[in-house]
Amino acid sequence: MRRCGAVIAGMAIAALVVPAGASWRISEAKDRMTGKNESWAALAAKNPDQGMTADLELSCAAGGRLFTVKLSAPLTRGKISARLRADDGPVQNLAGLRVYSDPHRIPIVTAPRLDLAGRKRFRVELFPTGSPPLFYDFDLTGIDRAMAAVRCR
Repeated sequence: MRRCGAVIAGMAIAALVVPAGASWRISEAKDRMTGKNESWAALAAKNPDQGMTADLELSCAAGGRLFTVKLSAPLTRGKISARLRADDGPVQNLAGLRVYSDPHRIPIVTAPRLDLAGRKRFRVELFPTGSPPLFYDFDLTGIDRAMAAVRCR
């Protein structure tokens, strides 16, 4: 009986993965607290670095889009710095990114908010505390379709 309940609970939060062009993976799950469907998109980096893979995740937060780098291994919690570059634009240095409660995820919080609509390439270099820098290159082909699939209210 307990096992059956776990299976049903797992089905309630299971994500539906839908292709959205290029290598974007669109997922959707029902928020069990609000009953609303939430969607997000993920894109794998071209190559791992230091044995770690990374995904660029697109989700919604505070009514707008949020990009997060999700790593296959955890980082030390606290502040880290990063460098970002979209297409051939200028390099943006960030000193105050934070590794919060999930040490695998680093939200890319910028002012103004990071907007990758219509971009082709995005590069991220992270400088974790006590570790060598990590560099990830993302081919953003299909990002506009991914953004259309992830509707922020």
